[in-house]
Amino acid sequence: MKGERVKSKFRGVAKITLLSLFLMLLIQISSASPLSLTYKTIPANPSIGEFVLQLYVTNLGNDVTTVELFISEKEEGLAIIERGKEVSYVYLNLGGVPQGTASAELKLRAEKSGFYELSVNLRANGSESIRNVIVLKVSDKPSFSAIGSVEIEPSSRKECSIKIKNNGGKARDVKVYLKTPEGIVSNTSKFYFKEWSTGEERILNFTLTTDGSLEIGVYEIPIEVGYTDDFGNIATDTITVSMNVIGRPEIVISVDKTTPERIYPDMDFTLNLAVENTGFDEAKNVRVELGIPEGFQGETEKLLGTLKKKEMKTVSFTLKSGNKTGVFPFEVQVFYEHDEEKRVLENFNVFVSERGKISLDIAGVFTSPQILTAGTRFKLSLQLENSGKQDAKAVSINLILPEGISGKKSYFIGTLESGDSATASFDLIANEAGEKRIEAVISYMDQKFDRYEVEKEFSLYVFEQGGGEIYLFAAIVVVGIALLVTIKKIRGRRK
Repeated sequence: MKGERVKSKFRGVAKITLLSLFLMLLIQISSASPLSLTYKTIPANPSIGEFVLQLYVTNLGNDVTTVELFISEKEEGLAIIERGKEVSYVYLNLGGVPQGTASAELKLRAEKSGFYELSVNLRANGSESIRNVIVLKVSDKPSFSAIGSVEIEPSSRKECSIKIKNNGGKARDVKVYLKTPEGIVSNTSKFYFKEWSTGEERILNFTLTTDGSLEIGVYEIPIEVGYTDDFGNIATDTITVSMNVIGRPEIVISVDKTTPERIYPDMDFTLNLAVENTGFDEAKNVRVELGIPEGFQGETEKLLGTLKKKEMKTVSFTLKSGNKTGVFPFEVQVFYEHDEEKRVLENFNVFVSERGKISLDIAGVFTSPQILTAGTRFKLSLQLENSGKQDAKAVSINLILPEGISGKKSYFIGTLESGDSATASFDLIANEAGEKRIEAVISYMDQKFDRYEVEKEFSLYVFEQGGGEIYLFAAIVVVGIALLVTIKKIRGRRK
């Protein structure tokens, strides 16, 4: 038992001696041979798994007709791969090698990290030229991967975490750097771990803040992991973690206005609503439903299609009010799709005003010239005033002329708003002298387009030709009386 320990110790010392001899140049060439042998591995620093060993034979002497390589290994955890199978011995025939270099390669597989020896026997023209040992260093390189992903919305702040696992060998002095894309800021970007064992998982906690202009989509956050492996090699790996920037539509409903602004009973009007998406993603299949009070009639549904982010659309409903006045509650619902159907509800009121009465009066009677004499032409002007609380539409005046007065009998004014006045002019002829009573029939329509008539009466005095000063005095008196406007009859009847 003791002898075996001594032998084992001796083998360990011998192996270390061999390592020190062959780390830089491990091939010893016979001084008598014109051939030399060099090698390299792909990758240069192989890790656990498969890698390639390339051998180079250089001939500095005369042409060699046959070059043979006999390669073998007796290491536990290392195998030569030939035609997909693990073998411990391989024969390579390079054929003739004139002056220059010939190469060959073979695949190796290492199951664990450590130093491995390969025996190489090179023969030229059937005679042994070089016999040596190649020592390979295989490291169990740390290998990091990210687990999970990050989900965040634009213009938001969120606490996040990423799990990172070391799938390879042990790492020391591990420095992790988090690099966020434009529009995203992290409260911390550096993490340090003294050791990171094989298979160990660690969690990086940080807080992300996103800009409002950040577009919806999938972003990659690069994470640099710097470390030192078991052999003292310093390396940096870059891994990525997915960050899904999601957005949700936010629907805002506002009542724009009604046309006309003032609504009366039994009146057609238009209700205008504004539907705006203030969120960060589009809303699909947008549908607007209007709930109207009892007595109202009209449109109750509109389809808007897709409403993009920050987009606003105006929707109009053609309605008719009921026959009552007061405040009436309305309800509008907007339905849209984003992953699933959603709904936004808004309530508002519409005021229906009471219709005021229309009151049309003749506020003034004027003639030009002021003194009327038989046989003269004159202009009659009537000042019409609406002293009521409702606008009058399609206002017109028709005169019923007495015998001795002829000329234009009708005048159309149009709309006469509440509190407003208008002048109607008539070109007439005074054919004979005397007091002339004229009846004015005023026709108009209200907001419901119902037609009404009002009759007003006033007098004019026509003098004989050449009446002198007495006529002048009488004319002044008559004109004064006319300006007072004697209203004989006010009658409103509905046609």
